[in-house]
Amino acid sequence: MESGRMEGGRMESWDAWQTLLAVVRTGRLAAAAERLGIDPTTAGRRVRRLEAESGRALLMRRDGYLVPTRACLDLMPQLEAAERALRGVGAGLAGPEGGRPAWRTVRVTAVAALCDHLLAPAVPALLAGRPALGLDLIADDRNLSLTRREADLALRLGPPAGRGAPAREIGRLAYGIYAAAGTAAEELPWGALDGAMAHLPEVRAAERAAGRAGPRLRAARLETLLRLARAGAVRTVLPDIMAAGDPTLVRLGDTPVCTRPVFLLGHPEDEAAPPVRAVAAWIEGLVAATGADG
Repeated sequence: MESGRMEGGRMESWDAWQTLLAVVRTGRLAAAAERLGIDPTTAGRRVRRLEAESGRALLMRRDGYLVPTRACLDLMPQLEAAERALRGVGAGLAGPEGGRPAWRTVRVTAVAALCDHLLAPAVPALLAGRPALGLDLIADDRNLSLTRREADLALRLGPPAGRGAPAREIGRLAYGIYAAAGTAAEELPWGALDGAMAHLPEVRAAERAAGRAGPRLRAARLETLLRLARAGAVRTVLPDIMAAGDPTLVRLGDTPVCTRPVFLLGHPEDEAAPPVRAVAAWIEGLVAATGADG
């Protein structure tokens, strides 16, 4: 393999290249193996064989994840082109009897709160009438790289840093103060995300409200704060999409304590692709429906 090209018989084992693509997209051998229906040992062996054949490292470990090396990034356009071509062959062979659909899967990455409480509940409406569309929802606090094809679309709570895929603001996410229904909410201690996220407006709002003493309880995840609020342990600042419809919680006050901009990122070359365009429009509609004012 020279200059990042797949030559000779090196493409004879598509399974190995497909495994490499899955590892690049998930960042973990176990997750890639689960996606492909194999065990992690097999996934690791396939990647090592590719590295041995190419004489280059294709993956490296960073912050607990497997990320592509420069040599691997050079191969990605060819691998993805081969993947698309094989999907097209599969669709052509499916025939009128159907068989297994050849999904055109769109990968969307966002923080867990957006995946779980904004996107996931609305998936049936997206898929209705779109039998060939598949969807990967990747709940990850990392900023997955669109240029490396770790995702097709990304939702981020704030403008992306540095250069990369174009981003546009599609709405704002509103946050309110929530506590367990039936409690003396004004007497509850404050809870907030931990100090590593002290720069976030929702954390600053909780710290201002808590005063000099500061929040009594902290958590690393919004989901944990939600559970603490449900248990009657704290009052805290949560996104309305997460808490407003929860019958165990009450919102303290009518106006948002803060809002955060929601940015949608995508590949310019994918803008005309109907599946990606459909998913992007679906996301924009969901964010617009939250109705948060700037």
